[in-house]
Amino acid sequence: MLTLALKDFKLSSKYNFFILIYGMFLSVAGLKNNHSPGVFYTLSIIIIVYISILYSNGYDEKYKIHVALNSLPIKKHEIVLAKYLSFILHIFLISGVIIIFTLILSILGLKTSARTANIWDMIIAFNILGIFYSIYYPIYYKFESSKLRILNIGLYLMLLVAPNYITKFLKSDSGTNLIKYLSTFNNTNALSLIILILSIFLLIVSFLISIRIYSKKEF
Repeated sequence: MLTLALKDFKLSSKYNFFILIYGMFLSVAGLKNNHSPGVFYTLSIIIIVYISILYSNGYDEKYKIHVALNSLPIKKHEIVLAKYLSFILHIFLISGVIIIFTLILSILGLKTSARTANIWDMIIAFNILGIFYSIYYPIYYKFESSKLRILNIGLYLMLLVAPNYITKFLKSDSGTNLIKYLSTFNNTNALSLIILILSIFLLIVSFLISIRIYSKKEF
């Protein structure tokens, strides 16, 4: 099962290099931002994870990987579980790269007064992506890839242009006021943990729904 989960990394390894570079540029922007570096760290994790999974899922559909997998002595719930495990592995590995990367740049003396990426950025990214994929994967297993292509392309383009708009917003008066307002909360980490529990619960429910949908498919 772990082999199936790691398959996605092997499929998108060459493509991941370029998107990882893009994510690292966002991390540098976070190091240079004194007010809300976490926004850029979280966004870099989200973009890399989403595009990596988008590529691997697209590869599966293009080359009919599900047909091949279902011809092997592998249970359908294991195939579905591998997708969810792949998502979690993407989060941990990519977050680890971003955290280590920003820490190294800070040690090397990159001029900044902002913090480096940390585990809370990973948790926030997990929460956002966890809620998204808890909705996405049942749809992914329910409908054909051609019906999801427009949605995937739209989200892909939105993520690529998002950093520019976020930067402009954070520099505006409204963005500054929002940051000041959020900084008044003393228990943001506790809130992140509560949302983490919710996202894990939603992923479990999503997994059960996906299994039910996938088990009824014929290949």
